[in-house]
Amino acid sequence: MTSLRARAGAFGRRVRDGVFGAQRHDEAVKALDDLTRGQRALAEELTAVRADLQQIRNDVWASKVASVGDRLLVGSRHEKLVFLVEAEDELIVPRFVVEGEYEPDTTAFVRQTVRDDSICVDVGANFGYFTCLMGHLAWNGKVIAYEADPKIYELLLSNVSMNWCERNVDPVNAAVAAEVGELTLHRWLHRSGNTGVIAPPPDWVVESEAFTVPSITLDSLVGQFPRVDLVKIDVEGGESMVVAGMSEFVASYRPTVILEWSPDQIVGGGSTPVELAASVGAWDMDISALGPGGRCSPINFATLVSLPYQNVVLTPRERRGA
Repeated sequence: MTSLRARAGAFGRRVRDGVFGAQRHDEAVKALDDLTRGQRALAEELTAVRADLQQIRNDVWASKVASVGDRLLVGSRHEKLVFLVEAEDELIVPRFVVEGEYEPDTTAFVRQTVRDDSICVDVGANFGYFTCLMGHLAWNGKVIAYEADPKIYELLLSNVSMNWCERNVDPVNAAVAAEVGELTLHRWLHRSGNTGVIAPPPDWVVESEAFTVPSITLDSLVGQFPRVDLVKIDVEGGESMVVAGMSEFVASYRPTVILEWSPDQIVGGGSTPVELAASVGAWDMDISALGPGGRCSPINFATLVSLPYQNVVLTPRERRGA
């Protein structure tokens, strides 16, 4: 950097002292071009250094975790969020404790997409990781978070409170389904992230217990909001039921939708990948596979049917590039 400044200073002095006459105009232009290229190279180098520092920060993430009664308090690497989680969970919590984040690709997409005034709906909120992330990003907007399991709902309430999201986040203890009424779900003990319409397979050494909760449809929310910008759906095989009850919602609000695509769970929930693909295909949206860094890779609905487990993004064509 010192060398570049010295060259710039020397060039300025030569111009000031009249060293460049009309006959040496080309030399002056070349010197200026060299200086400009040097500035550009320096800027690129500084950008690369910043990226390296961010990667180092990610690589040396030190877990922040403390025991609080029969729960763990875990610090997230994003937005300075903290979460109470089940100490006995064997599905989500171990990696969350180590990495300080959950579903990094989806996390990146949410951070890139949610604005300060966004209105978001989190279907399958669990302990509130995405709910609170959306709540902090949409500090001047609104987040409605649905969690069916009363036990996990208590964690959701605590985390919304601890992360000071109560002003703009509304947690709701209900299942989102195809009809308004009641729904029987299965709580997977020690794997609450799998709680949903599917009971553990007989050959799995996983205990479960059934419970019944009120169910609502997203269609029943139409007219309650001026708009809805983002919907996240992750309900362990119940996605087809959620989609079946949101056609009017999608037609009215045209939100971007993050959808968990899990073929085995779709079948276990009583539908098929072909049926679910046809349902979301009727929404007249672009579809993308959600990849590293939150990047979306466009696919078609024929490709969707054959995809393995991952998250996909459905974007209204009128929002393309927004």
